[in-house]
Amino acid sequence: MCYAGGMFSLGITWYMFFAGVGSGLSFVVFVLDSFLGFFKPRLFKQCRPLIAPGHMTGLALVALGAVFLFFDLGRADRLLDLFLNPRLTVLVCGAWSLLLFVALVSGQLVLRLRIPEETPRPVHIAVRWAGAASALAVMSYTGILLWDLHAVHFWNSFLLPVLFLLSSLSGGLALVMLLGFIRQDEGVPFKHMAVLTKAHLPLMLTELLVLAAYLVLALQRSPVAAASAKELLSGTYSLLFWGGVVLCGFAAPFVLGLLARRKLTEPVLAQYSLSLLAGALALRYCFLVVGAHPAM
Repeated sequence: MCYAGGMFSLGITWYMFFAGVGSGLSFVVFVLDSFLGFFKPRLFKQCRPLIAPGHMTGLALVALGAVFLFFDLGRADRLLDLFLNPRLTVLVCGAWSLLLFVALVSGQLVLRLRIPEETPRPVHIAVRWAGAASALAVMSYTGILLWDLHAVHFWNSFLLPVLFLLSSLSGGLALVMLLGFIRQDEGVPFKHMAVLTKAHLPLMLTELLVLAAYLVLALQRSPVAAASAKELLSGTYSLLFWGGVVLCGFAAPFVLGLLARRKLTEPVLAQYSLSLLAGALALRYCFLVVGAHPAM
């Protein structure tokens, strides 16, 4: 796995992005499916057409991420070895979490779409919660994998899994809004997407605070970690960081979210969601490339 003389290829960036936002989408759909009916039954009824497509899209994105990972490994035997000769490592746990996610979400779709009446309700609930747990594992895994590589000073922070988890949830919520935008003709009221932008604001602010804390701690942790952080803030990758991560991932969605509260239009919703996804991709790329840079 090589990128610019470092440790990771561009394929790893795509894997982390697709697996992160795909599992984030599935988890957000789980939350809507499991809890929205208790608090807002009318809204739940109108958003119900998004549940199955959300799981399908999340499953497809995680599978696509696994394809990028497979091609990055370069040899099928290396991938099979993770399952045939398992060892208690972060990499093996991550591989099994991906496999469990695919199996559980696929099973949930079969139970929902093919045999909904024949299956006891406790089975539906158990599979749903197990799928949500596997989605949380996939969202957290990429951050834990990098954190576990102690030789890379910039990644050696407990905040990294937290940051990637929040970014995955944010991307998942953006995908839910995109699905609502696409499936308006199937009974999903467009106005309810504005409710999701309001719900997303606390999540986005929390992610921004964690990102700021991460960079502040990196500047103080070690000279190497500080050099990596400076590469993002004012060095080689500063344009991508400020333009991709900060502008696309936080500033633009915040402004568009305020516009959506006053008057939600289709262009505003599409730009809001796509901007969040672009920011999530830029975040992963920036963190990977600055940590794996040969000078670091």
